[in-house]
Amino acid sequence: MDDDTYYSYKRGSSSKSKKNIKFDLEIVQHPLRARMCGFGGKDRRPIDPPPAVRLIAYDENSEKIMQMIVSASLFSEDGSKHCDIVINPSSIPAPQSSSYNNLLAVMSLKEPQKMRNLIGTTVSPGYYLQDEFKNYGTFFIFNDLSVRTEGQFCLKFSFLNLENNGMDHETHSVLVEKISKPFRVYSAKNFPGMTGSTELSKTFFNQGVRLTIRKHPRIKSLNPNNEETEYADDMDEPDT
Repeated sequence: MDDDTYYSYKRGSSSKSKKNIKFDLEIVQHPLRARMCGFGGKDRRPIDPPPAVRLIAYDENSEKIMQMIVSASLFSEDGSKHCDIVINPSSIPAPQSSSYNNLLAVMSLKEPQKMRNLIGTTVSPGYYLQDEFKNYGTFFIFNDLSVRTEGQFCLKFSFLNLENNGMDHETHSVLVEKISKPFRVYSAKNFPGMTGSTELSKTFFNQGVRLTIRKHPRIKSLNPNNEETEYADDMDEPDT
């Protein structure tokens, strides 16, 4: 891989010498689909499968890496437009009869409520784990991300240096960024169901990462009341 794809970070040591540390990110598990969760708090489904990012570091220092995180943000399908903020439809006044004109005039002075489109845990610390091929590495796992609105999106992952600025995301240093493959967020009616858990997810789960493991895809069906539901051939493994 070309050296230009890496970020070179110089770290001062006690002997005042400088040491180059080169970082890159590899998305080892891309998002495939999600069910929109809307603007309420009920029945929130995570992005499936849980996205996972591997840190690639050269001349790495383990103490340094433990002070860094990866954050996720939502972008348009082609990665050009930031999609993290949406308007809550319930905060926009609905058209009414003329008798409500004065009330609407007052309501229109209020700004519509803006909400985050990507919700859940949008940052991940690094975990030293084995992948499905028994290779060790530092992984950042996003098992609690949901999207409010339907559409085609991608995720941007940003590797952040917290050493000097703590959790102040306005002044942190972004060392490297990577964009995922596009994924689709479905309405509840059109959502085809959750996929079966990947071998990578199962491997992380077996090492203590909090993931819900499905042995088979969850397939949509109709229950006796003619309502859509999902089922799987085997029971899910609960979070641990």
